[in-house]
Amino acid sequence: MDIAKEKWFDAIEFDNIDTYDNFEETWFKISKQDELNYLDFLEKEAHKRWLKIFQKNAPELSKNLVEKFDWAIVEWWFYNKIINDFLVYVDNKKPVYNIDYKDFWWKIIENWNIIDINLIVK
Repeated sequence: MDIAKEKWFDAIEFDNIDTYDNFEETWFKISKQDELNYLDFLEKEAHKRWLKIFQKNAPELSKNLVEKFDWAIVEWWFYNKIINDFLVYVDNKKPVYNIDYKDFWWKIIENWNIIDINLIVK
C-alpha cells in the first residue's frame, strides 16, 4: 500500500477475498470471520494512507463490506448472475464497476440499461 501511495495511486483492490471458501486452492482453513477481520485490517490501512478500497468479487461479502469499502468491482456479472449482491453499493450511492469480456458483448448490450453500474469491457 505504501508503494501505491508513493506512486500517486488513488485506490487499491485486493483479489481473491473469498479464500475462506477455497480450501482446495489455499490449503488453509480460514473462516468467513477470519476473512472479514483481515479485510477490516486492509480497509483501515488503505484509508490511513488516503487510498480508496475496492471490493472485488466475493458477492456474499457485500453486505458486510459496503459500509467500509468505497466501491466494488465485479467480473462477469452477466455470466455469473451475481449483480444483485452488489446493488447494496448502488443503494449506498457507491460506484460499482463491472468488468466483462468481449466474448459476452451481446449480453451486455441487451441488459445494460437495467441498473446504474459502470461498464468496462476487455
